[in-house]
Amino acid sequence: MKLLNCSTLQIEEFSGLSIPKSYAILSHRWEADHEEATYQDFGKPDVVARKKGWKKIHHFCRLALQQGYKNAWVDTCCINKQDFTELTEAINSMFKWYARSSVCYAYLSDVGVDGVSLQHSQWFTRGWTLQELIAPSRVEFFDKDWNYIGSRADLCDIIQQRTNIDKSILVAGSGRVEGLLTTIPVARRMSWASGRTTKREEDLAYCLLGVFGVKMPLLYGEGNRAFIRLQEEIIKETNDLSIFAWSAPTESPLGYFGILAMSPSAFETANDIVLSSEIKYNPEYAITNKGLKITTETSLMPDGAHFLSLRCHRSSDPGSRHLGILLRDQGGNVFLRWKTGRLWSLEHSAPGIEHTMFISKFLEPDVAETLVGDMDSIYRNAFCFPPTPPKVEFVKARPDGLWSSSRRMFITQGLDTFDGFVQYRTSGAADQNFIVACGFTGGGANPWVCLAADNDETSHIFKTAMSGDLVKLRKLGSERGVMKTRIAFGLSRRVEDRPVVLSLGMETRMLEGQPVFSIFVNQRTDWGDLCSVMQVPYEEAASKQAEQMAPTVAEEAAP
Repeated sequence: MKLLNCSTLQIEEFSGLSIPKSYAILSHRWEADHEEATYQDFGKPDVVARKKGWKKIHHFCRLALQQGYKNAWVDTCCINKQDFTELTEAINSMFKWYARSSVCYAYLSDVGVDGVSLQHSQWFTRGWTLQELIAPSRVEFFDKDWNYIGSRADLCDIIQQRTNIDKSILVAGSGRVEGLLTTIPVARRMSWASGRTTKREEDLAYCLLGVFGVKMPLLYGEGNRAFIRLQEEIIKETNDLSIFAWSAPTESPLGYFGILAMSPSAFETANDIVLSSEIKYNPEYAITNKGLKITTETSLMPDGAHFLSLRCHRSSDPGSRHLGILLRDQGGNVFLRWKTGRLWSLEHSAPGIEHTMFISKFLEPDVAETLVGDMDSIYRNAFCFPPTPPKVEFVKARPDGLWSSSRRMFITQGLDTFDGFVQYRTSGAADQNFIVACGFTGGGANPWVCLAADNDETSHIFKTAMSGDLVKLRKLGSERGVMKTRIAFGLSRRVEDRPVVLSLGMETRMLEGQPVFSIFVNQRTDWGDLCSVMQVPYEEAASKQAEQMAPTVAEEAAP
C-alpha cells in the first residue's frame, strides 16, 4: 500500500504489518485526467506544481497533519496505474483501505459554487464515491474552500434522503459496516448505485466489488460484460434471489432478456426491497454453461408464462406479496426472462410445479429482438399430454431435457428427428406400468405414437424404453403405425379374468397458432370401470387449467 507522508509530501510504500494503523484517506471527484497529480508526476516538482490536483493534495495533507495523521492516501497518486497488477490489487482492496482508515475527508469541489448545496453535489453521482461514503467509520465533508460542512453522522438524514442508503449503514461504527452490508438484500444494495456513473463503463462493476464483498480480475474493454461478471461473483457467495429483482423497460413489450441485469440502473426501483424469509430457505442455484441452473417451483400463468417468486417484497406493500419475474420456455429446459419492464406479484397463491430449469444468463438486445419470432413458434410439432386423473401416476419422461413438466409436453422446435416416451403407472383393479412412446422424422412430417405395457405382447417395446435405447425405440414404435391424422388403437389384458383395454389416440391440433400432436389414452374394464387417462384433448385441458388459475394472474408490482 502506497501512502503519502503528510510532512514531506513524498510517497512511501508499506506492506503487511508495516502498514500504519492510522491514516487519513481522501474522497473526491477527479478533475480532467491531465489536471490530476499522478504517481508518475511525483519526483517532477515542476510538473506536479502546475496541476490543479496538486493543490487539492496539499490541502488534504495539511488538514490530516493538523488532526494528527502522519500518513494519507489519495487514489490519484498512491496507485501506479501503469502497473496493471498493482491497479487490479488496488481496486480489489480499495473498500478495505477505506474501511480501515481513521478518517475519510470528502472534498466536494462544487459545493459553494453558484450556491450549490450538499445534496446537489455531483459527488453523489459518481460510482466510486459510493464505497467511499459507506466504508469508512468516519467521514467528514468539506466544501470547495475546505470549509467544514459536517460529518456523515451529523448529515445522516440529508444523505439518506439523497442516496436511499440505509441509515444503519450511514451511522455504522468502526468495523461494523462489512457485516451490516450482508444483511441488506442484494437488490437494495444495487439500487444505491443505480443513479451513479463512471468514466469507464467497466468501472460501474469494479466500484461495487467491496459493497458485495467479492473480488475479480479487471478486463478493460469488455464493456457491460464486467457487470455480468460481477453478478456471477455475487451468485457464488449468496443465494439471495433479490439479485434478479431488476426491471428494464424496452421498446418491445414482448422483449426477452437473460436473468442477469446489464447495469446497476436496472435496480432503480429496488430501494425498498426486503426479504420475505431468511435466504437459507431459498433454493440453491449456480451459473453453468447452459445458464443459471435452479430447481424450484414456478406457477404457470394463463398466457403460458412461468412466474418465479424471488421471495422478497416491497416494504410499502401491506400484503407482503412476493415479487417475481416472468419466464418463457424456450425448449430444452431453457428459459428466458419475459416482460422485463417491471416486477410482478401474484394476487393469490398459485399452484406451483417444481422443476429444474436453465435460465439464459444474458442476451444482447439485438439478439433478444430476433427471438420474438422464434418464441412465437415454440410449440410447433410438440407432443402434448393432458393431465393424469386419479389412479394414474406420472413416473417419468425421456429425454427429460425436452420435457416441460409444467406444460406436460415434449418441446421439439427445430429438431429434424425426435424420439421419446412418457411412463405411467395405473392403480386399482388393473395395476399396470405402461409407456406412451412418440417421435417423428422429417422435421415433424412423419409422426408416430406407440402404446406399450410391461406385461403383455408389447413388453419388448416397454423394456427397450426402460433401457434408454431411443434409437431402437423409434424402430419398434414406428413399425406399429405412422400417425397422419387421427388414429386410435389399443392393448388388451385380463385382470381377475376380466378384459382390460388401453386405447391410444393422437391427432394434430393447433396450439397458439402452431400444429401440435395431441395424445390421449383410455383404460376400460368390462365391469364399467372407466378410468379416463389423458382423455381430454391437450388444448382443452390447458384452457381449463388457465381458467382455474385466472385469479392468480400476475399483477404489476407497485414501485
